Amino acid sequence: MVDTESRLKTIESRIIANEQFMVDTESRLKTIESRIIANEQFMVDTESRLKSMDLKVDSLETQIIKLMADINLLNNLIIPDISIENSEFNIPVTDSFDYSNFEDMFRGSEQLIKKRQKIYLPLFKEKKIIVDLGSGRGEFLEILKEYGLDGMGVDFDDKMVTRCQKKGLNVKFGDIIEYLEGCLDESIDGIFSSQVIEHLTFEKMDRLIRIAFRKLKTDGIFVIETINPYNLLAFRLFYLDPSHQKPIFPEIVRFICCSSGFGHVKIRYLSEDIDLNDDSAVDSLNKWVNGDYAIIAKKGV
Repeated sequence: MVDTESRLKTIESRIIANEQFMVDTESRLKTIESRIIANEQFMVDTESRLKSMDLKVDSLETQIIKLMADINLLNNLIIPDISIENSEFNIPVTDSFDYSNFEDMFRGSEQLIKKRQKIYLPLFKEKKIIVDLGSGRGEFLEILKEYGLDGMGVDFDDKMVTRCQKKGLNVKFGDIIEYLEGCLDESIDGIFSSQVIEHLTFEKMDRLIRIAFRKLKTDGIFVIETINPYNLLAFRLFYLDPSHQKPIFPEIVRFICCSSGFGHVKIRYLSEDIDLNDDSAVDSLNKWVNGDYAIIAKKGV
């Protein structure tokens, strides 16, 4: 009887131990299950993060492509390559500084300048009396002539004047401000002046713009092109020309035009394919990468 009771207690102890084992096993299984669920969530989160990283990488690749395009644009600015320190040139011997020869060497060929200045043609195509102040080699006058428009130029460099006259262009020798002063008020449809105001003192530039306003007809237009000081390369090259006074920021020129009475004045940073009449073409990047800018000042509202 005693042995039976002892065996029953042993069996009971084993049953209790087995029950505890089952409880412990179930607890461990729940722990494992929780870990599996946690791992599955980790995998989901990891996959989500990887997708997010893929999107960021794609975005970075797009930005890099755009930056490379901007760099290429910067490398192909409208300023010609003038890395000439160790280059050799066939420079004519002259008695004094010859600005005509200097411009041929450092500004670019006449064909190149004509290609760039064609962007201005739509602004003048309806104009009849057009004056090019500081007409230089006559590129813009040639463009006008090729499209059946009459233009006349004024320049203070006698060699430039002779050069233009030999090409059959209507160009007079003289001071551009004095010439304008001699014109009747409201007698001119359009005035063009490219790479000129940087040669003037501030007082003369101010006077030129105010006189131009008086001489233009009610719907007249004044286009002023000059070097863009926001562009570091252009700024560096500015003083290569010994006749340049100082860089002129576009905001200053615009202010003078507005205070002279021009009703609508725009700043355009130039590229060869820009539409000067399209306000949506304004790009903040142009301010920093384009070597020249133009002020387009229209008389009237």
